[in-house]
Amino acid sequence: MRQHKNLFRFIMARFLYMEAINTVSSFYVIYLVSVSDFTQDEAVDMIIRLIMIAVFSSVIAGFMVSKFGSKKVLGVALVGWASVVIAAALVSETWMFWVVGAVTGCFWGGPQIADRVMLTRLAPEGQLGEFFGLFQMSGRLSAVVGPALWGLTTTALIGLGDWRYRVAMLIVSLFLVGGLALLLWVREEREEANIPPPADEQPRTPQVVD
Repeated sequence: MRQHKNLFRFIMARFLYMEAINTVSSFYVIYLVSVSDFTQDEAVDMIIRLIMIAVFSSVIAGFMVSKFGSKKVLGVALVGWASVVIAAALVSETWMFWVVGAVTGCFWGGPQIADRVMLTRLAPEGQLGEFFGLFQMSGRLSAVVGPALWGLTTTALIGLGDWRYRVAMLIVSLFLVGGLALLLWVREEREEANIPPPADEQPRTPQVVD
């Protein structure tokens, strides 16, 4: 971490925003059923439609990364995610939830597409596999921490009734904002490797034959 501060700053940013994205992905059906008039079947139907939108928007996100760069696309996607999560915590009408769901689909795949490209441009030569391992570990850890935090929040605030889910959603949005803020400090430059090259790539000392 001391040798690759910029890269670890990016990995920490990913942990924060993926904590929020994984949590929303896991609990959105429960959230819709708890705070709105959606039945479970209607909530699942919305998620299916949302995923269909996400498939097409992810292709567009890939083209946008090629044209504008991974950091810019990732930043826009996180702003979109933060906006829809906050909106989901505040809206109450059924049609509003449909609008929020449709917009969520537009930003769904953007972070996962852009951040992988960004990692390939930040990781040192010869250490891409090492940092992809840390990158994936941050995602797996966020998939545990996020749901645990959601469960603790909704349990601790059980006296608020359905509003506890809205409070949990607002807390989730803070992680998106935190991840975005940390991302802004990440420099788009490849770091230098801190390991020697493989033996077959090291320069050989010529031998003098008598």
